[in-house]
Amino acid sequence: MKAEDDSMGFFSRRREEQAAREREGAADAERWREWVEGIANQMPDHGMLTVEVAAQLESPPLREIASEAEADINYFTARHFTSEYAARLSRKYILESEEARQADDQETRDRQLRRCKYMQEVSARLAV
Repeated sequence: MKAEDDSMGFFSRRREEQAAREREGAADAERWREWVEGIANQMPDHGMLTVEVAAQLESPPLREIASEAEADINYFTARHFTSEYAARLSRKYILESEEARQADDQETRDRQLRRCKYMQEVSARLAV
């Protein structure tokens, strides 16, 4: 009976650890999405990356991790995730530019095309 209790406790701890990792992963993903959206919102009218934004791209928001190996994995995961999310936003802006073209709204179309190119540049700089 004692061995069965120990194994149940082991599996219970494993489930709790897995749930904690999933919560941390979800929190990371939300933080990274917000960070990329903040960068998207910083786009100047001319649509070019500024020095300040380029510098921000060098350090995505990361949580503190004690293990150097885990910290490296977290860093590269953040870079990959944020690059992919920026690419998704770029595609979204392309679709919005097409909608604006169909509505004969040239100003919106041009702005969305600039946003698309801006986010493509952000995505490319974040890619690992």
